[in-house]
Amino acid sequence: MENDKYLNDIRDIKAMMERSSRFISLSGLAGASSGVFALLGVWVLYRFVWVDIMAVEPSHLSIMSCETLKLILVAAVTLFVSLTSAVLFTTQRAKKAGLNIWDSRTRQMLNNLFIPLLTGGILCLILLSKGLVTLSVSTTIIFYGLSLFQASRFTYKELNSLGLVLIVLGLVSSCLPQYVLLFWGAAFGLCNILYGIIVYYKYES
Repeated sequence: MENDKYLNDIRDIKAMMERSSRFISLSGLAGASSGVFALLGVWVLYRFVWVDIMAVEPSHLSIMSCETLKLILVAAVTLFVSLTSAVLFTTQRAKKAGLNIWDSRTRQMLNNLFIPLLTGGILCLILLSKGLVTLSVSTTIIFYGLSLFQASRFTYKELNSLGLVLIVLGLVSSCLPQYVLLFWGAAFGLCNILYGIIVYYKYES
C-alpha cells in the first residue's frame, strides 16, 4: 500500500511537471475542424479556380493576376476560418480544464509556430509573383510542417510526427506538380483530421 502511494505521488509530480512545461490545452477538435475547412477550401479551389490557373501560361501569371488573386483569397479565407475554429475549440478546452491558455509556454509555442509560417508565406508570395503556382502550393505544405515540428516541443508529441509527414508530403508534391492540389488536401485536410481524432481520443475523451 505504501509503495502504491509513492507511485501515485510520482505520477502526480510527473503530471504537474508536464502541465508546467507544455501547452496541453490544444484541442484535438481544433485540428479536426481545421482539416475539414481545408478540404472545403480544396474543393472550392478545384471547382472555381484551379482549372483557370492551369489554363494560363506560367509566364502570364503574376501576383496581381485574376487567377492568382482568387487563389490567395480562397487560401486566406480557409486559413482565417481554420484558425478561428482552432482558437475557439482550444479556448473552450482550457476553460473546461481550468487552465490558463496564455502563459510563457503558449508564447514560446506561438513563436516557434508562426516564424516558419510567416517565412513560408512570404516565400509563397515571391513564388506566386514569378508565376510558380504549383511550387508555391508545395511550399505552404513544407513550411506548415516545419512550423508544427518546431511547435511540437511545447505540446503533444503527435504534432512532431504530423510535422514530419507534412514535410515529406510537401517535398514529394514539389516533384509531382500535376497532383499538388491533391497533396495539399491530404496534408492540410486528411492529416489534420487524423491528428485531431488521435489527440481527441487519447487526451480528451
